Amino acid sequence: MRKLLMLIVAAAALTSWSYAQDQDVKQDQDKKQDQDKKQDQDVKKGKHHTKADKDADKKADRDADNDAAKRADRDRDADKAMPNRDVDRDRDRDNDANRGAVANQNSAAARDEAAERTVHITNRPNINPSSNSATVSWNTNKNAATDVWLMGPGIRGHRVQYDRGGSTNHSVSFSNLRPNTTYTYEIRTREGGDRKQGTFTTR
Repeated sequence: MRKLLMLIVAAAALTSWSYAQDQDVKQDQDKKQDQDKKQDQDVKKGKHHTKADKDADKKADRDADNDAAKRADRDRDADKAMPNRDVDRDRDRDNDANRGAVANQNSAAARDEAAERTVHITNRPNINPSSNSATVSWNTNKNAATDVWLMGPGIRGHRVQYDRGGSTNHSVSFSNLRPNTTYTYEIRTREGGDRKQGTFTTR
């Protein structure tokens, strides 16, 4: 089906190119006939051309010949590039499809981000520390990501507790913490924004 479409596009391009070439040739012929008629009229009227008039006529003829040669070169180049035009059209069509897919992904991400902004923590986070570990628990009004970033001596990283589709009840545990040490935690959104921040001290 794609080959058939490419053949139809190539045939249409060739037809339009052929038509344009015929129009160019016709215009050149009309221009030449107009010049010939003008010269015949001038001769009939007995007009004598000055040297400047003759030079201008020669220049006009040279310009017409140069224009025709340029058009012929352009048409020859277009003939050589014709197969590439089809490839370029296919590439453009693929690029358009990719841009549409990216736009759909961006709009889905924007919807997710807007939904995430309506999520709120409904109670103060509950921190349960021991000498070398801690658990951070909280609830949200809607399903949301469970993501906590922990910072402090000897640790800088986050732990994600994944729940398919998110959850309203969240709990994350950290281990290998130092005793009697203060740590800062950030409860984060799915996109990595800061939802809630606080500190706790291990025993």
